[in-house]
Amino acid sequence: MLDAVAVDARAAAARLGAAVGGLSRAGVRMLTASLGGAERTRVIVLLASVLALSSADASTVGAAATPLRHALGINNADIGLLVTVTSLVAALTSLPFGVLADRVRRTWTLAAAIVFWGGAMIWSATVSTFDQLLVTRLVLGGVTAAAGPLVASLVGDYFPSSERGRIYGYILAGELVGAGVGFAVTGDIAALSWRAAFVVLALPAFALAWMIFRLPEPARGGGDALVAANAKPAADDWSRDDADQSTDAQRLAREHGVEPDPALVLVDDPRRMHLLAATR
Repeated sequence: MLDAVAVDARAAAARLGAAVGGLSRAGVRMLTASLGGAERTRVIVLLASVLALSSADASTVGAAATPLRHALGINNADIGLLVTVTSLVAALTSLPFGVLADRVRRTWTLAAAIVFWGGAMIWSATVSTFDQLLVTRLVLGGVTAAAGPLVASLVGDYFPSSERGRIYGYILAGELVGAGVGFAVTGDIAALSWRAAFVVLALPAFALAWMIFRLPEPARGGGDALVAANAKPAADDWSRDDADQSTDAQRLAREHGVEPDPALVLVDDPRRMHLLAATR
C-alpha cells in the first residue's frame, strides 16, 4: 500500500516538474521573441543584471541596518553615512568612467569592475569596525560607478537608434528589480547574519563578470547593431532621420526662414573649452 502511494507521489511530482519545465520554456521563448532574438535577449538580460546587482548592493546596507547597528555599535547617522558616501563617490567616479567608455573595450572594462564589486562585497563581510566598513563602501562606490556610463554606451551601439529608448527601459527595470531583491532577500538573510548578506551578493558577481567578459564588443557608432529578428523592413524613415540629425524645431525654423540669434550661437570649438566655459 505504502509502495503504491510512493509511486503515485513520484508520478505526480514528475508530472508537476514537467509542467513547470514546460511553462518555463514557454516563458523563455515568449521573452526571446518579444526582445527580438536570443542574442538580443542575452545582452539585455546581462546588462539589466549589472544594474540589478549594483542596486541590490546599495539597498543591502539599509536592509541590514539593525544587525549592523548591533554588531558594530553604530547609530542611524552612521548608517546614513554609509549610504551617502557610496553615492557621492559613485557620482564623482562616474566622470572618469564616462571618459573610459569612449576609449576602451567596454565589455572587458565592465567585467573587471564587476570582479572588483565582488571583491569589495566580500571585504565588506569581513570587517570588524565601522571605519573598515566605511572604507569598503568607498571602494565599492567607486567601482559600481562604472555601470552607468558603460551600460549606456553599450546600449547605444548594441541596438538601433529607433528602439534604444525601449531597450534601455527594459534594462533600467533591472535596477528596480535589484533594489527589491536587496531589501527582500538580503534583508531576510541579514536578520540571520549581515555578513552573509554581503557574501550572497558577491557570489553571483563573479559569474556575471565572466558572462559580460564573453559578450562581443559592439562597433562604435552602431555599425553592427543587433537588429530584431522580427523587425519590419520599413527602415526608410529611420535612415532619413539618421542622415538628418536636425530636431523638429530646427527643421520648422528652416522652413519658416527663422534665423538664429547671433548672441546665442556657439562660435568656439566646444572640444577646446575649459570646464567653467562648457558649464556656462
